[in-house]
Amino acid sequence: MYARVNPVALFDQFGHPPVSSPASVPTASPPVQADARAAAPHQRRRFRLALVVGSGGVRSVAVLGFIQGLREAGLSPDLLVGCSAGAMASALIATGVGMQEGIEVAATLWTADVTRQSRRGAVAQMLWPRWLGFDGDFSLRRDDLVRSRLKQVFGDTQIEHLPTPLRVVATCIETGDNACIEHGPVVDALRASIGIPFLFAPQHIDGQRMVDGFLSDPLPVSAANDADLTIAIGFVAPQPKRIDKPQRLLGSITSTMTNSLMQARLAAAQGQGQQIIAVFPEFERRVGLFDVDAMPHVVAKGREAAHQVLPQIEQALARQTTGV
Repeated sequence: MYARVNPVALFDQFGHPPVSSPASVPTASPPVQADARAAAPHQRRRFRLALVVGSGGVRSVAVLGFIQGLREAGLSPDLLVGCSAGAMASALIATGVGMQEGIEVAATLWTADVTRQSRRGAVAQMLWPRWLGFDGDFSLRRDDLVRSRLKQVFGDTQIEHLPTPLRVVATCIETGDNACIEHGPVVDALRASIGIPFLFAPQHIDGQRMVDGFLSDPLPVSAANDADLTIAIGFVAPQPKRIDKPQRLLGSITSTMTNSLMQARLAAAQGQGQQIIAVFPEFERRVGLFDVDAMPHVVAKGREAAHQVLPQIEQALARQTTGV
């Protein structure tokens, strides 16, 4: 059973272009098991501190360092929300893994080879759509490798059985609404939220075709509007240094639309009274979509960002407690 909340209109745009970056894949660890004490589904309640992680490719793992910084200060979110790569990072945190283990596991999920499994007949389907049955489930690539990797990490774990409540945001390709998935297999929810349109086929959930969550909300703070305080970890989509190829022009258009949508959604939530501390980690090097070699640097910068914003978080939580 999947729950859908906070429908919003789709901002018509394209998915992230894949970046080729060969990387060796270490042997995956056994599936992360949820704490048996969390066997009962999470009931709807008011949350004290939510952590929302936006779309950002490898940069999204900065949240592993950020959460480590919070834990060092004795803080821990009681609600996690994520979309796209941010959903995978949030899911790792929801299982309770530590920073170093999280980096090792993430390195098995964010490799470029998952985008290289061509689907036989895909090009012909584009050329002769009427005769070869082109439909909303079209994809250029197969998803068996990415699904296998997710299965190795999360196994059959159900979202509602995770130690920390998790909400995964995806996009219904047929309506343009976003979908907040709070129940069901973690693997299915993540496969939906990272499904780059056209590259991968949509994930079917409750009879609807679900694709990458960044399309409708690249930083889904509204999915945490029942928290007293929300920390939003966002990532600005980079612009190409020069536009000398069609794909770079497309990349510039996509980045502009993504960044505008992210800021608009953030401003709308704040305008409605949601208490949000927005954090945009800065990196000293360019980090590609599948740049797994940059993970240690990315995580370190996330931890650094946590230390910088910690006084603001503590003050906000104190105000919530005292009502001042």
